[in-house]
Amino acid sequence: MTKRRKQYHVEPSTKIPSFIPTPDTYRWIVIIVIIAVGIAAYFNTFFNSFIWDDELLILRNEYIRSWSHLKDIFITDVHRFGNIRSNFYRPTQTLSYMIDYTFWKYNPMGYHISNALIHITNAVILYLLLFSIVDHIRRIWPQQVSSSNKSIALTASLLWLIHPIHTQCTSYISGRADLLCVTFILLAVYAYINAKKRYLPIIFFLLALISKEPAIITPLLFLAYDAVATPRGKEGYKYSRNAFRRYLPYIVIVIVFLIVRSSIRFPGAPFADAKVDLYSRLLTSGRAIIILLGLLVWPFGLNMSRNIPWELTLINAKVFASVAALFALFIYTVSIRRKEKVIFFGILWFFIAYIPMANIFPVNANVSEHWMYLPSIGFFLIVSYLIWDKLFKYKYLSFAVSASLVIFYGTLTVLRNFDWKNEVTFYEKTLKSTPNSARVHYNLGNAYGIKGTFEKAMEHYKIAIDLKPDYAEAYGNMGIIFFRRGELDRAIELFEKANYFKGDLVENHCNLAMAYEKKGLLDKARREFEITIELKPNHYLAYNGLGIVNARMGNYKEAEYYFSKTLEYNPSDESAKNNIKRIQELMKEQEAQSEQKAPLLPE
Repeated sequence: MTKRRKQYHVEPSTKIPSFIPTPDTYRWIVIIVIIAVGIAAYFNTFFNSFIWDDELLILRNEYIRSWSHLKDIFITDVHRFGNIRSNFYRPTQTLSYMIDYTFWKYNPMGYHISNALIHITNAVILYLLLFSIVDHIRRIWPQQVSSSNKSIALTASLLWLIHPIHTQCTSYISGRADLLCVTFILLAVYAYINAKKRYLPIIFFLLALISKEPAIITPLLFLAYDAVATPRGKEGYKYSRNAFRRYLPYIVIVIVFLIVRSSIRFPGAPFADAKVDLYSRLLTSGRAIIILLGLLVWPFGLNMSRNIPWELTLINAKVFASVAALFALFIYTVSIRRKEKVIFFGILWFFIAYIPMANIFPVNANVSEHWMYLPSIGFFLIVSYLIWDKLFKYKYLSFAVSASLVIFYGTLTVLRNFDWKNEVTFYEKTLKSTPNSARVHYNLGNAYGIKGTFEKAMEHYKIAIDLKPDYAEAYGNMGIIFFRRGELDRAIELFEKANYFKGDLVENHCNLAMAYEKKGLLDKARREFEITIELKPNHYLAYNGLGIVNARMGNYKEAEYYFSKTLEYNPSDESAKNNIKRIQELMKEQEAQSEQKAPLLPE
């Protein structure tokens, strides 16, 4: 008889083995991975210079130099101190530059680091957001998503983070408005989905609106989420029944925002160009969407100054093909709205986010790569979902494809960042794709002028004028070169021509005044300095010029006044201080001479 073995009952352990990460640990690992990939992709931008509008928004921006202007940035347009006027209201952008200036002054490294950190932060928020959205879809429609929502969300956020099309927002400091706007849009959508406090998405929505105007579509993204993640049954009916109450605050904010922005314009702001009719704008927008989708797939030939001709008729092979492709996509979207909730949501996100750039209301371009910063989230969500859930049976293949795409796009981003290294490098690269861009030739001329390579600068200014005969700024900058050479007559001719084509160029009036003063045409010089101050009341160089002109004319009291105004706006101006001392000495000499010449009074 065999001995019966004693049976032991082993209780299942509830403790997770140490080698398996907990959900919180996994989340932190993912965040560290996103940060590391983002830094690797954008590290070489830290050594790049200021380019293009950075001069306008940072180097010339007097608001960012003092926190005393904090209230001013909330009541003026973003170009208030850039010698031009616009109707762009971007206070958070200027506020971020104020913070950068506090720590970095005019060291471009700090501004590039800030851009990279904001972009990386957006990728982290995007991961958390997509994780939540896919998780909610899985719970409601479990048969539609078989893969881990962690894998889908991580791959989508990494592809979005390192895609080279986003260098126009991230590697370019002045692209920060898009970065900040998307930060608050993503936070608003995440709070709408997860936050118990219903005021949080409202706060983030308001912050997005003062970052950039396209944020107005944010409530439609809430609607897109509700369209795919509404619970089923009685709970879903209750959720849908309360929809109006949830959307009401956003409807009110949108209406008020539209009324305010359409009725209140900043002084001197130009109106958007509406010379092209709505039909042509929509046809062109259809072509632009296909072009930008192509760049998301195959991001070669990226160009800051990308432009396409306005399409006037549907009877054109490229236009017809674009419209047909979009119509087919619409039919497909309708057909899969119930079967493929993730794809349906990705398409909704893409087209909702693209609405502000669709030229329904005129914008200042007909195609631009930075327009993809928010819409491309929907595209990369679909790509990631297909990789992990549809195309590959084995997960190691999904991982290999995802990693390969991240490396491929990341490498292109690093290489593209070198194109933004400095103005000469950037504009020369841009001209290879758009050789007939007057603006790029003009900007390249400026870059060479700053380096002191005046012959090359003149060459590009002349090309810019050949392409655009009324290019006032190009005439003015050519005038500066002749002024420095001492050829005053030629400089005056060019300054006057610039004023003829565009009468509100502040610096051109000041330059013309200085040329007149050197020529001895003091009355004309005084008038041009006065016009400069009319256009820009705190222009201390114009006040200093008026002081010099009045001193030369013997108007010492007026000269002293203008030198004092110079110090009011530029307290560190040593030449103005010395001029005041000299004027006071001359006034004393004048008084002494007057006393000597005065007739003797009778005793």
